[in-house]
Amino acid sequence: MNIKKLFQKEQPLEVNATNIPVTYKISKQQLFILFCMLAFVFLAYLPALHKGFINLDDIRQNIYITNFSFAKIPLIFSHYYKGQYAPVPFLLYGIINMTATAGSELFIYNLVSVVLHLITILLVFKLIWSLCSNFRIAFITAALFGIATMQVESIAWLAAVYKTCIYSIFFLSSLIVYISYLKTNKKKYFIVSILLFFVSCFCKEQAISLALAIVAIDIFFGRKLLSKKVIIEKIPFFLISVVFGLITIAAAKSFFQQEQEGISISSYSIIDSVIYAGYALCTYMYKLFVPLNLSFWYPYFPLNNSRLLYSIFPLLLLIIAGLYWYAIKKRNQYIIWGGLFFLLNILFSLASQVISVRSTVMADRYVYLASIGIFFIVAKGVDYLVEKKLVKLPVIAVIFVAFFLSTAYITYGRNQTWKNSLTLWNDVISKHQNIALAYYFRANTREERGDIEEAMDDYNKTIAIRPSYATAYYNRGILKSIKRDKAGALADYNKAISLRPRYSEAYINRGSIKSGMGDKRGAIEDYSRAIAILPAPEIFYNRGNLKKETGDKHGAIDDFNKAIALRPDFAEAYYCKGLIMFSTGDYQEAIINFNKVIEINPKHAEAYNNKGSSLNATGDYQEAINNFNKAIEINPAYLNAYDNRAITKYNMGDFAGAIDDCKKALQLNSNDQNVQDIIANAQQELQKLKN
Repeated sequence: MNIKKLFQKEQPLEVNATNIPVTYKISKQQLFILFCMLAFVFLAYLPALHKGFINLDDIRQNIYITNFSFAKIPLIFSHYYKGQYAPVPFLLYGIINMTATAGSELFIYNLVSVVLHLITILLVFKLIWSLCSNFRIAFITAALFGIATMQVESIAWLAAVYKTCIYSIFFLSSLIVYISYLKTNKKKYFIVSILLFFVSCFCKEQAISLALAIVAIDIFFGRKLLSKKVIIEKIPFFLISVVFGLITIAAAKSFFQQEQEGISISSYSIIDSVIYAGYALCTYMYKLFVPLNLSFWYPYFPLNNSRLLYSIFPLLLLIIAGLYWYAIKKRNQYIIWGGLFFLLNILFSLASQVISVRSTVMADRYVYLASIGIFFIVAKGVDYLVEKKLVKLPVIAVIFVAFFLSTAYITYGRNQTWKNSLTLWNDVISKHQNIALAYYFRANTREERGDIEEAMDDYNKTIAIRPSYATAYYNRGILKSIKRDKAGALADYNKAISLRPRYSEAYINRGSIKSGMGDKRGAIEDYSRAIAILPAPEIFYNRGNLKKETGDKHGAIDDFNKAIALRPDFAEAYYCKGLIMFSTGDYQEAIINFNKVIEINPKHAEAYNNKGSSLNATGDYQEAINNFNKAIEINPAYLNAYDNRAITKYNMGDFAGAIDDCKKALQLNSNDQNVQDIIANAQQELQKLKN
């Protein structure tokens, strides 16, 4: 294959009336090399196909995704989720969850993630090709974008990838179609561009920057920004940006009004914030090409007496800004557009540093789309070296291939870091030892795996780093409870509640501990506090059982009724209510409740058994026998059902049948004195009949 011919600059096919060159055709050889690049990117992401969920993949808890049906679509488009409005990605998650066969959904999620990245790479190529009709620049930009190790987080994190990639796909498509509009002046392309932008805004909040990206394209093509036509064209784009910007603010407000403990959101001075923003921006540009010490979490670092040293980052930005200004003066459209695209798409991240609303100084995923601008400038630089014959093309090709393959190798390894939660948090902790949340989430992972001691150790480290982390105390309390350290668990729940007075789950668990320690009244008080915060049916049910144990039958029935009112299919609430009715002699009401249990759960052996006892008490012996039979059919080792059936048969005068049931009961428990008494009485009655 002739490399020189493959990368030589094409001649334009034609020039349209607006003096914007029409995109050149791509040769078969160029398509082949583009395909090879995509294949290498796919190979670099092979580990991503076989990774598991991590404990931040909240798609497993997202009510709009789990048990998805098309009837949920209106809910998805009309509600926020955890401070974000992203209905289109949630829709795709839900469809996969609904259609995938059991056990295959994780692989499909992963496969779709990688495919979405490959599609985005193609669109990056198409965008740059549409801009400058230069295969070399378009290919290098797309290849660097696709293989950059910093992109792994955006693809590997299932909770983020669909939002990031799908918004990018519609974002880039909108820009590509807009360029087609500029080249042809056909209004249909303009309308389609607006529609694609509109859909992109339904995917991720960062999409609103497209209105400014459109202006950057106008600048690239030398359009007069203040002309009436150009201004009118931008109105629909900016209107959409404003609307979705307001939606983003409302979504964030709805989330941050909730208590975000564990996530340290600090306030810094303007000077410190500028230093942090400068550090983030410089680090992004550096790590895109030198992916050393990449991390899922980059904590804020203390400046203390190092402000002067770290001030080098804002100074570096000033130098870069100076060079950028020089490029503007020289009207270098490539540097101007690349710089604008990078800055516009990383604006959200930089703004968060200045106003300090995030707990990390930077994040790899923030640079996913923005990186196109940096790679575009580099690609143009490489093209310049070749065009000016400053470096021979074969030398450039060798250097580029070596860089691409070495980066692919690093990207492959970085994907392995995302294998599961444990590998991810181990990686974070190996690089940053003072992140409370890293230890906390690793503790969650170890707890799920049953590694109680290691999980306990991580919760201890979490609390040592952040003593105000209520959820860490709560989770450690659960572990102490598992280890039967009731006093320790009680102390942790007390601490969690002192840090977060409206912590309903902590009240519930503390109530359970108090109940186990014999403090029934104290447990009831805790359940009452939990109900005042969040009146959930399970809490009413638990409190009802405690009231039943303390002899407050009317209070217990009232709680069971409230639990049923909140959850009409709450079988156990009906069951416990039936037991109380039975104990008070209200057998008909008991039967009604046991029938309700059986209606909800036809396999509830205890309900059949107690319904049988209620029927026996009313004298309906045969129906009672039928219910005991059903209980034994469900659970052949149900000792109490044999006992009760024996008693009913005895009451019916079927003494031989009663003895048979008692013998079966003795096979299950040879020490059951009650059964032995029934046998003795039944034998006496049989003897009387013989006499």
